Amino acid sequence: MSTSKLYLRAEMLLVEKLPIYVVLPSSTQRPPINTNTETPIDRFLTNPSSSFYCLVPSPPPPPLTQPTNFSHSTDQTMSTNDTANQAPTAAQLSPYNYVPTEWICITFVAAFGINTVLHLYQSLKFRMWWLIPTAVTAGVLETLGWSARLWSSINSGLLTPFEIQLVGTILAPTPFLAANFLILGKIITQLGPQYSRLSPKLYALIFCSFDVICLIIQAVGGAMAADEVNQGQNPDKGGNIMLVGVAFQLCAMGLYVVCAGEFLLRFLNDVSDSTPLSEEKRYAKIIEWHIIKWLILGLVIQTFCLFVRSTYRTIELSNGWSGPIISTQAYFNVFDGLMMAIAVYTLNAIHPGFFFSETLNVAEAVDWPPHFPTSMGGTADCTHTY
Repeated sequence: MSTSKLYLRAEMLLVEKLPIYVVLPSSTQRPPINTNTETPIDRFLTNPSSSFYCLVPSPPPPPLTQPTNFSHSTDQTMSTNDTANQAPTAAQLSPYNYVPTEWICITFVAAFGINTVLHLYQSLKFRMWWLIPTAVTAGVLETLGWSARLWSSINSGLLTPFEIQLVGTILAPTPFLAANFLILGKIITQLGPQYSRLSPKLYALIFCSFDVICLIIQAVGGAMAADEVNQGQNPDKGGNIMLVGVAFQLCAMGLYVVCAGEFLLRFLNDVSDSTPLSEEKRYAKIIEWHIIKWLILGLVIQTFCLFVRSTYRTIELSNGWSGPIISTQAYFNVFDGLMMAIAVYTLNAIHPGFFFSETLNVAEAVDWPPHFPTSMGGTADCTHTY
């Protein structure tokens, strides 16, 4: 029987796991279908043996070919989607906005730990007890801060080590700066208080008071910032208080440099508000100057490092906790860690104990000019301030 066949691609049925087509005769040679209640597929499913229907394997579908080239926009979209679906990195989860490098942290922990022991030994050896609450305390705080950063390099997502390093590294320079103030006061006593606008005691009192105020402000701000971080809040409020303390410390250092510079200029030019010294006393002071000047060089190096560090921390905190400066580890390592390491080791190498002990009897070691009698009272006059 010749029929015009209508091929209807219907639902995919599995006959021995082969996709099939339902082949239907023309509408004039098949039983009538109630289109309101059934379809040709329904008729086939209910009466598959009907001679009016037959099953033939369907031809295999055309092979799906992978496009050889995607458009640039497609690549970009897929790359963006992949990035969005990636898990956060350790640096993104870290409160530092980076993961501290472990070997750098170990280096600074060892450096500040050794320095602290050296300062304690020198303080005891030269019986300079005032260096214990200043230089030694600064070393302890730096060691604590960098130990916390080392902890963070191992567990970067923890908040506790971040809070410890925040307080330790922000407070450490403050007691160390106080040691510089006290050393300059002793230099003024050694070379001559008459060349200073302020007495050595008043000098130490004023600048150490500035230092204590800075310490309190920074401690309050650091504790507040650490507490805000611990509660998952924005630490900007505590950071702003810390910024005020660091900026105030920067101003105190500037005033300290101005006063110290004026004293040295007045001494070198022999300008004083009191009666000028006799020639033999002035000669003894010049000899002392040639010894003390190396200690002053040490103070210059330390003050420079502290000034760079405070300038960096001021800019860092003013840019916020997610700014580019605080989020760059290299800046912190160089402008905070390295500057403080240079400063504290300079004090070890150019220690005041070496110089003040040498100048105690400096008048006895002076090569007096021939016209000065050796029995003059210059020795007593030159050493009475010690």
